[in-house]
Amino acid sequence: MTTTARRILSTTMVSLATMYSGVAQAAWPISPNVNVPLCTAAGDQRVPAIVADMVGGAIVTWQDNRRVIGDIYARRVDQSGTPLWTANGVAVCTADNEQISPSITSDGAGGAIIVWRDVRDGTARTFAQRLNAEGVPQWTPDGVALNGVSGQSDPVVMADGAGGAFIAWSEYRYDGGPTSPRSHILAQRINSAGVLQWGLEPVTEGPVGQFYPAMASDGADGVIVTWLDQVNSQGTYYIYAQRLNGAGIRQWAHDGIYY
Repeated sequence: MTTTARRILSTTMVSLATMYSGVAQAAWPISPNVNVPLCTAAGDQRVPAIVADMVGGAIVTWQDNRRVIGDIYARRVDQSGTPLWTANGVAVCTADNEQISPSITSDGAGGAIIVWRDVRDGTARTFAQRLNAEGVPQWTPDGVALNGVSGQSDPVVMADGAGGAFIAWSEYRYDGGPTSPRSHILAQRINSAGVLQWGLEPVTEGPVGQFYPAMASDGADGVIVTWLDQVNSQGTYYIYAQRLNGAGIRQWAHDGIYY
């Protein structure tokens, strides 16, 4: 091959690489002042949460006020920055009254499991919904109610590695104690079909109140839950943790261990 031919071939390859690189990245704006809009509906969209879709993109959920009261919506964006699913998002829950504070995790199959705080019946409860990779709800319309009473808040969700999820929240309960009602931490496991797997025993029943749960896998089909624990009426707070096995049974000290 002549020197001239090599130069022509090299120039052509560089041009093709540049062209296809531009196509692959075309949907993501290069300016920090211009971004990919997932929802531009009327009203506010707040409290976004995001999870990877397992193929280079992500699924985003948020609290949506296009109907003035809060609803839960979600939308997927692919690795090139192209929004997928319904324009302005898929309706995850549009039940009566307010739905807020969404949290999201992968379902392990390209979709997501979303939980939120819901007051459709006048009391604050936690609901969950699964969307498949196409954004189609898989469970009961407007979500599955997790067992519990009322006064629930701060829901968090984590994949269980089997298509379902672990969910934790704080809940005010009238237990007859001197500081009743008190906020306790509760947890539940839901399978890929939307069926609850555990009973309703609290993760902890400390003497004053427990708030703001967070979770991590224990690597053995269970979960470690941590929370902010008010240990006395003077306002002293510690960080506590508890391990639950795959059946939801406490593995450590009855009310957890503190740090």
